[in-house]
Amino acid sequence: MNGFRDEAVLILAVALSLVLIGIGDGPLSHATLRVVALAFHPPRATVGWIDEGRALRREYSRIAGRLANAEQQLTRHQELRAENRRLRRVLDFCDRKPSALVAARVIALQGAPRSGDLTMIINKGARVGIRVGMAVITPDGFVGRIAIANDFSSAVEPLFSRQLAVSAYDLQTRVVGIARWFDGARISLDNVPLHCEVAVGDTIATSGLGARYPRGVRIGVVDRVQAHDYELFRKIDVTPSVEFNRIEEVLVVLSIDPEVESLVFDETGQTLLPSRQP
Repeated sequence: MNGFRDEAVLILAVALSLVLIGIGDGPLSHATLRVVALAFHPPRATVGWIDEGRALRREYSRIAGRLANAEQQLTRHQELRAENRRLRRVLDFCDRKPSALVAARVIALQGAPRSGDLTMIINKGARVGIRVGMAVITPDGFVGRIAIANDFSSAVEPLFSRQLAVSAYDLQTRVVGIARWFDGARISLDNVPLHCEVAVGDTIATSGLGARYPRGVRIGVVDRVQAHDYELFRKIDVTPSVEFNRIEEVLVVLSIDPEVESLVFDETGQTLLPSRQP
């Protein structure tokens, strides 16, 4: 029986040799050799395959680690580019500043923009001249006022607060009203009589009345106007120009230049520009 098995193995080996001679030196030849090796030396071939599998896993782990590191570097690069764009806007605005400004970074948010109890914490305080009541703005428009000024930090009461009301006016019709948080992410312009014209798309800005805030800082754009004969005032909804849940840097207005009448906008209504009195 053993002799028959040896003859069968010999015949199989000869047949495989002829096949290898026929297919030459290629991938199929190498695969066939692996099969022969596994048939005649199964333990050694199996160990070789296991070693190669381990090597492939190590190589995969190395490549995966390098890919993860590259993705982190790309994310960091994108974040730095976004921060650079924001800071360039702030610096450009400061170069054309109508008053003394201090730049600060938002380090915390308390509450939610839609709840009416939002508070922002910034990383500058009384040590750099910040005082309670000072206006807080960005290149996009009006943010709020300083509510608490500590030595090295301050709390900002934004326009999305029930406690804050700002004298405002329509840049197109010059109608004056009171801007305050209304509901959700909306601002209302109150105390506008029925006979006063305010249209959808008009830009609303701070009026400067009372000398508490600079005049002409953009607040938002009118998106709805309602007027009823049985009411004394129009109902005016304003979409804020500042996205309060995305603010990262702000400017605190330390003092207003008496030669500057207001902050006005270019023809697109987007860019804050200083406007000096004649």
